[in-house]
Amino acid sequence: MTTSTGKKATLIFDFDGTIADTFSFYLRILNKLSQKFGFRQIQADQAETYRNLDSHKVMELLAIPRIKLPFIVWEARRLLKEGLNNVVPFDGIKETIEEIRKKEILLGIITSNSVRNVRSFLKHFKFPEFDFIYSSLHIWNKSKALKRVIQHHKLQPQMVFYVGDETRDIEAVREAGVKSIAVTWGYNSKDLLKSFSPDFLISDPREIIRILEDSL
Repeated sequence: MTTSTGKKATLIFDFDGTIADTFSFYLRILNKLSQKFGFRQIQADQAETYRNLDSHKVMELLAIPRIKLPFIVWEARRLLKEGLNNVVPFDGIKETIEEIRKKEILLGIITSNSVRNVRSFLKHFKFPEFDFIYSSLHIWNKSKALKRVIQHHKLQPQMVFYVGDETRDIEAVREAGVKSIAVTWGYNSKDLLKSFSPDFLISDPREIIRILEDSL
């Protein structure tokens, strides 16, 4: 899909909570890692409460030292790899990406998960090919990753859309100067996402196609 100026649009996805339904699995991983890294566990009846909190507040309540975060993320990646067969895509997301893949549009993923985990998942569920996949251990560095992608691929920021499920995605997108599509089926709740004023807020993957058609 190209604009009236002939420039190609770009759609970039988060992975966890946007393409892959990893929320429950990550809760179990976090509780397992809490013993090793010395932070609080999340009880089953607290899960919905935590969906209404941004990642900074979650870290504060769980007493996770920021200095340990890269090590926790690395361990979580490893454990997810071992249990990846238990993770499934969200309803409608594969079909939506298949439809978008038919258009003249660049497709990418920027995630704090590992590229190996993401590629394995996409291959297992027979997703269409993405043009690029980037990963970072630093969960609050997505704005830097977005800027690097824009520079490397010579993209026009005003024609880049990022699809994510957390408030930190909205903040990163705003800092990078691209458009945010926040999804309500992932980690953060609809009300919390709305309070961060994303460019678009959707509850069905098929709405992504409409946004692209209306915006370009």
